[in-house]
Amino acid sequence: MFRFLRIFFSELLKPPKGYPKLLKEDWKENVVYLYQFPFNKNGMNPSPFAWKVEIYLKSNKIPHEIISSFTNRSEHGLIPFIELNGKQYADSQYILLLLEEHFNLKDKTASEAAESRMIDRMTDIEIFGCANMDRICFHPTQMVEVMLDGKFPKMLKYIFGPIMKARVKERLTHDGIARHTKEEIYQIFEKDLAAIDIYLKDRKPSGGLNIAEAAIFGHLVIVVCCPYQTKGKELIERKFSSIKEFVISTLKTYYQ
Repeated sequence: MFRFLRIFFSELLKPPKGYPKLLKEDWKENVVYLYQFPFNKNGMNPSPFAWKVEIYLKSNKIPHEIISSFTNRSEHGLIPFIELNGKQYADSQYILLLLEEHFNLKDKTASEAAESRMIDRMTDIEIFGCANMDRICFHPTQMVEVMLDGKFPKMLKYIFGPIMKARVKERLTHDGIARHTKEEIYQIFEKDLAAIDIYLKDRKPSGGLNIAEAAIFGHLVIVVCCPYQTKGKELIERKFSSIKEFVISTLKTYYQ
């Protein structure tokens, strides 16, 4: 059991290298093979970037197959990643730009494309950093308990919680957000959520989600549906109804 847990956290937090350049050898033309972490018993995937890619595929009706694994990685050591027509692509922002181009799903106007790009990058950087500080660094034992998924003793959360917190905080310190105080992080988080809430109020749905909407869903579904209370979840429930409505309606449309 402890060997499995050691491998689990090592694979999750420190991606290995040396994987083959192509994992799906019997691929079909124009079918996207998405490699991502498995969903847990709560119906959640721990990676917002996996959610982001998956909902873009689902909502735009792109032919795809999901391959769930804790150990598969791209040749660059990243997950999620895709394989399409015999080639491998990693990094969710690049993947969606590629899919947008390949399947002709671009925004209608240059202004819409620019707005989508800005929202996507803000979400991948700002929201990702604030949300991870909130749900992982400020609640490490609760987060690990969710990841243990009821399959191992709950007491292990007290061992692995601090490890995960340290790993995540180290990364977010390099990114900058972890250098702020807790109060400052929550102030930044609230401002970003307010901006996204306004964007969603003004959106005019037409078919599948665009890149910005996929990013918003990917990063905030794990906040809205977090099984324990966090500041981000509380803010959305109390102040940002457009975010909650968007996440819940998207879940109902594509996952139920």
